[in-house]
Amino acid sequence: MTTLTPKNEQPISGASNLTLNQKLSEMVSVEDFGAVGDGVTNDYTALQAAFTWSITNQKAIYLQDKRYYTASTLNCNNAIIRSFSDKPGGADPYFLGNSSGAYYYTTPNSSYYMNYAPGASLTWAQFIAYSAYGCAIISDQNIDILQITGANSFNISGIAVIGNHRATSQVGIASATGTVQTAFQYLNNINVIGCGTSGIYFRMGLQEGTVTRVNCLFNNSYGMAVGITSGVQCAVDANYINNCNFQFNRLGGLYFSIVSKHLFVNQCDFSGNGQYNNGNNGTNYIDPVLGYNRTPPTNVSLMAAGMTIYDADGTYNGGYIWNVSITDCTGEFIAVGLNLRAISSLGALQFLRIQNISFYKDNLFPYSGGNNPAIIFLNVNYLNNSLISQIYPQSCDYIDFPSGIPPVSAYTSNSNLFLDNNISSNASTSLLTTFLQYKFPHSIGTTGYTVATLPIGVTGMRAYVTDATATTFNSTVAGTGSNIVPVFYNGSNWIIG
Repeated sequence: MTTLTPKNEQPISGASNLTLNQKLSEMVSVEDFGAVGDGVTNDYTALQAAFTWSITNQKAIYLQDKRYYTASTLNCNNAIIRSFSDKPGGADPYFLGNSSGAYYYTTPNSSYYMNYAPGASLTWAQFIAYSAYGCAIISDQNIDILQITGANSFNISGIAVIGNHRATSQVGIASATGTVQTAFQYLNNINVIGCGTSGIYFRMGLQEGTVTRVNCLFNNSYGMAVGITSGVQCAVDANYINNCNFQFNRLGGLYFSIVSKHLFVNQCDFSGNGQYNNGNNGTNYIDPVLGYNRTPPTNVSLMAAGMTIYDADGTYNGGYIWNVSITDCTGEFIAVGLNLRAISSLGALQFLRIQNISFYKDNLFPYSGGNNPAIIFLNVNYLNNSLISQIYPQSCDYIDFPSGIPPVSAYTSNSNLFLDNNISSNASTSLLTTFLQYKFPHSIGTTGYTVATLPIGVTGMRAYVTDATATTFNSTVAGTGSNIVPVFYNGSNWIIG
């Protein structure tokens, strides 16, 4: 391990009268490198020196509960960044109150949104001065505030990153352009608030990322996004996202351009993405970039989603997505909960698990033509060996799908899709049944039909019944009995077998 030791053991400028070797046995602070943390002074030079020290020595560098302003991108390649309090700071993106609970404006009003305030002259500096609190790195510049390059990693816990909505190319935490397949990322106990584009952005893939207790709030693009570059292999696999909040981001909460395999999302909240609930009874939607009076889309597939998988990896993975688990997630004010798409190349989504999900629609949103919000918007060619259960759609459709369903011959599956029966009265059960018959005609398992409730079959479709009168193999099933038997549709009848 390399130890940074100045000649003659001189004290660090601005520090107490201890040598660096003495300080190395203690917690080293960014103040030891000259940081001020008053929210106004440009602390870039001091912060970068502190991070570089952490990179060189692979020891943690600590921040106080202050607001450290930077006007330039901070390189965090493998730096270990912590706060003394282990409590990330924050800010009120609606610019209503400060950390003491006092309101800057006496009446909460979404018209006084951080980026647009009719009749008021609000600056980013005012927003920080009145609203920001705790340990935070802040910037109003068009930069990646915290950045890694090459085959390096983030190792950050206990801080906030607060940006500026008006900085329309700003990202809070990012991998640099040209950094491919970013791996082994560790983000824990972090708030990323109000950035000009996405809060967190891995531009060219993400492998073996661990994102825990991260709150991405009120960012102008996505809360967290994983992108790709056309023609470059940008693997997105083995990522774990747990106990996070992706809320009120303008374009969506959690976004993956592609997924290859092994994505686990658990105990996350996706409320308010699209910020559609900023409207006044369906009008005057406050857009952080445009100002106000934007017109939201009316097609569900175009609406901002809590979580999106835009497509399968058609270039390098043959169009497969393997092993996606989305469990114990919630959201209010949603237009679309989960938007899952796999149509490139084969377009197969295999081993999908969606379980224990509760979403509630945004009552202010002007849905047109009976176009309800949806828990799941599903657009895939093949869906195999999957489980969708314990879904609670409050005033939402259970599953929606693209209009203009292609011919049955284009969509076949040789494995299983299991659905439970807890579809609420608000869900489009008839649309769901039609969708499953056309999109996945071969093998659909449910919690069981009676013979009388078996759907209109598609050749090769499989199910099981709970009231068969007999169990004779390859015979036409008849109901009102007590036998549980598997059945398939032969083109004319449901057959036991």
